[in-house]
Amino acid sequence: MSGGCEPLLAGSTVEPVVDRASWSPDGGSLVFAAKTRGEAGSDLYVLDSDRRRLRRLTHLARASHPVWSPDGSSIVFSVARRRGIDVAHHLMQIGPDGSDLRELTPPVDGQVDEAGSFTHSGDRLAFTRWRRVADAADRLRNTASILLISPQGGPVEQLERRGQDPVFSPDGRRVAYVSDRARNGVLRYGSGEFFANELYIADHDGRRARRLTRSRSRNERYPAWAPGGRLLAYQRGEVTGNAEASAILLISPAGTCRRVLLADGDLSPSYSEPVWRPTSARLRLTRTCRRLAARP
Repeated sequence: MSGGCEPLLAGSTVEPVVDRASWSPDGGSLVFAAKTRGEAGSDLYVLDSDRRRLRRLTHLARASHPVWSPDGSSIVFSVARRRGIDVAHHLMQIGPDGSDLRELTPPVDGQVDEAGSFTHSGDRLAFTRWRRVADAADRLRNTASILLISPQGGPVEQLERRGQDPVFSPDGRRVAYVSDRARNGVLRYGSGEFFANELYIADHDGRRARRLTRSRSRNERYPAWAPGGRLLAYQRGEVTGNAEASAILLISPAGTCRRVLLADGDLSPSYSEPVWRPTSARLRLTRTCRRLAARP
């Protein structure tokens, strides 16, 4: 995130898809999923920071949720593939120049893998894995878990049994994520419903988890650490009619100094999935806790 709010692709034939983008480690380029007008699916595009060059990275039609590695050598992302009546979302990896495209996790019918965050050293990737399963009341059962995998592939290990959207702090000592384990309210859309997520922070190994938010019947998603680790931005959703109005909030890792940064009470525009630019002359984190404080 950086100061101001402005469109990145005004006048372009490329239409960004609503999912999390990712900055290169040096802050010079942004990778995101987008559709080209006239095409059905989304692919990855890289935009240079000076906005003078936009290049297409993939031609897979269903690419999303890219995450840049800490050393800048690769990008991990999700790809959707139809297998029978189900769609499998699995992880793939590619070089920033479009080379070395390879599979990181295999496609499994009805299973969704979404890239989350590399560890500080880059030796493992945290990602969310879930399956769409509803109970007798049509409430979506929480099947999401946070897993870790090596960038070279291989077996996975579990970091958090009931959580999603993991992101490691800049120093690598903590991990933020969301979970509905507190069952703090139910969100209903049409005939479906699910428990609301809250924001948590834990040690890098998942231990000593602390809950930061208690916003009943509002859905927290997509935490993002600010450079330096003194703030978190995150998305908060609230049922509005049969849709979800979203807002972007800031909060300290202690759970204090919360304030609304952007909100879309009338569903237009929509603000979602914040991401901080690693280096930016316009990024100002010198504000004190008192200045950041707002009504909870």
